[in-house]
Amino acid sequence: MMGMASDMEQRVVAICVNDRTSRKLNHDAQQIIYNKNFAINSKAVELLLKPTSLVASLVGLFIPLSTPASPDGNVQNAFAEALKEFEFNHHEMLVVDILHEWEVGVWKSVLIHLIRLVHELQANHVSLLDTRLMDVLFVCTTWHCLAKLRLHTDKTLQMLDVMTVSLGDTLRNFVALTCSKFTMQELPQEAAARVRHALPAKGKRTSITMKADRLSPGTTTRKPENLNLNT
Repeated sequence: MMGMASDMEQRVVAICVNDRTSRKLNHDAQQIIYNKNFAINSKAVELLLKPTSLVASLVGLFIPLSTPASPDGNVQNAFAEALKEFEFNHHEMLVVDILHEWEVGVWKSVLIHLIRLVHELQANHVSLLDTRLMDVLFVCTTWHCLAKLRLHTDKTLQMLDVMTVSLGDTLRNFVALTCSKFTMQELPQEAAARVRHALPAKGKRTSITMKADRLSPGTTTRKPENLNLNT
């Protein structure tokens, strides 16, 4: 789990590399997709690429897809192809996609769960949680600021490592010590949206589905929700 010793070690020992094995896996996946007509997210492709987080990418359309695999499996990512003679691991220059991984990913999930918690509380209980909520917000904001720095130093990278551990600890404590004390449910708006998305397409509407469209957020059954830390 994020920030634990095993996680921090995994980031070092399981780092992606541009070696012969990864190039061969990439090439094999391309052959399955383009020559055998498997979908890019099919089980056959996932079995090859998912364990090492690889992506089946081509250098360009000028490369014949029927070209037999070379010993290196050299039909590859453009960076890998251009830099392989220098033995440069191009994975090291790729930064984390903060927008999708954090801002509309982990952070969005945490923020929505905080709103769910406040929604479940009575007014006289909110003050009791001020410290815990502020701790979560402070750690999330600090980690976000460090992660989005355009220019790092050794010191800021050390700070980011420390805050990654702190972020994991803070979120786990928040779930174990705070969220576990309450019955957390979807927000009324989430429940209403879930019902709308489950309705048939517009062309197959019935009197029942049209009535469901008029449901207010407060009239829909709300499902239990927990903060998922396995992201």
